[in-house]
Amino acid sequence: MRIQFNHMLKEKPIEVYWTPIERCNLIETPPSLLQSAGGIFQAKNLEAYATSIFELISCAPFGLFYLLRDTRRREYLGVYCVNGEASRPVLIKEDIVERAMERLEEHCRVGNWRVELI
Repeated sequence: MRIQFNHMLKEKPIEVYWTPIERCNLIETPPSLLQSAGGIFQAKNLEAYATSIFELISCAPFGLFYLLRDTRRREYLGVYCVNGEASRPVLIKEDIVERAMERLEEHCRVGNWRVELI
């Protein structure tokens, strides 16, 4: 199943805004993100962050971004979630959570805001 929001990306990109980035509990993150992190990060060094995304014009919910941060390695693992499904995790090398979220958003825009089920 493929969910794709902006079929006309080249003509009129969808503008979004996100709520302030907040820390969240690891249990709130998608299971696929935690599974992927298990092979890369140590659990004792993880911090979780989340933000909600909304379409700018209609204010319609557009999904969520989740990031796991490894405090010792200064790396993030992020996913975009919509309708209960998560994208493939993306490894982001950044020091600041806001920049990591921006890089995740950029990655999602390039991928046409798509969540693919494997």
